[in-house]
Amino acid sequence: MSGPRKQPPPSTTLLNLPNDVLQREIGKKLDPQSASHLAQASTGARSIFQSQLSIVKDYVQPLLNHIVKGELTQADQLLQQLQQQDDYLLQQVLNYQGKVTDPSGRTFTGITVLQYALWAYDRFAWETLKPYMNPQDMLDQLNELETTGVDYIYQGQKVQHQHHYDFQPLLDVYESYINYVTSAQVDWTETDRCWVHEVGEKQKGVPWPVAAEYCSSQPFVDQHGQPPAFNQRPQFPKQARGAQIYNYLIDQWQDFFSGDLGVSIAIYKAAARAFGRPRRGGWGARGGALAAFDRAAIAALCETRKSDLAALRNALHAEVAAQYRPR
Repeated sequence: MSGPRKQPPPSTTLLNLPNDVLQREIGKKLDPQSASHLAQASTGARSIFQSQLSIVKDYVQPLLNHIVKGELTQADQLLQQLQQQDDYLLQQVLNYQGKVTDPSGRTFTGITVLQYALWAYDRFAWETLKPYMNPQDMLDQLNELETTGVDYIYQGQKVQHQHHYDFQPLLDVYESYINYVTSAQVDWTETDRCWVHEVGEKQKGVPWPVAAEYCSSQPFVDQHGQPPAFNQRPQFPKQARGAQIYNYLIDQWQDFFSGDLGVSIAIYKAAARAFGRPRRGGWGARGGALAAFDRAAIAALCETRKSDLAALRNALHAEVAAQYRPR
């Protein structure tokens, strides 16, 4: 006679293990990124791996916020604190792919602090991060950015697989404005609209390191009609509080990413400080000449930062090769 069928033993899943076992044997080997993914799949895991998840709140998010806002002194202080506390934790934070919204309004997902700096061509940010990072990690993150790219949402539109900030749309609207304002027949109402709503809107869409160059006390053109070298960290006018422009509409300094830019003003700079003007006023074709100086400066900034990035890539390859060279 056959007896009653034996029931199979209850299945054991990872999260059925005792919490102390999970924390002791798995938690110490689980990086914050993996802990975050596990917590999204299970509410039980969220409480078990709370220490790893708190790293995101305590370190990753503040560091991302500092980098996208150009707060490099604060970023460096946080990195020093992490390095003194736990170098392994520091490396986990620097390799964590988080979510952040930059001052231009782009919301990135799955991006590291270094990858944002590289995407934005922020030379001074990646120079801040470099002393704390392994060259191989930096090179891996750069390669991932330039092969897979990053995704973000901007003005309700999803942009996928972008490798770096694209200067070309800003350069194109400058060129269109310059060509129109210096043409034989000009509708000044249309010129004003183009200036504010096309040039101004594209200016407002730049990442912080480009905005900082607009707001810098360094002119966009020297006495010989040439753009600057862009090899120094931007310094702002004494009257300004950080990255600000002078808004003639309200007769005061205003944050670059304010609501007025692209709505009622756009920025001229040339040989002066950055100032927002709502229209050509009595400038006529002179506005086109000033815009031409600014376009040339932005084009020079683009080429300079691309060269800076190429130099970084070459330096990282050399450092990685040196690490594996037999002694």
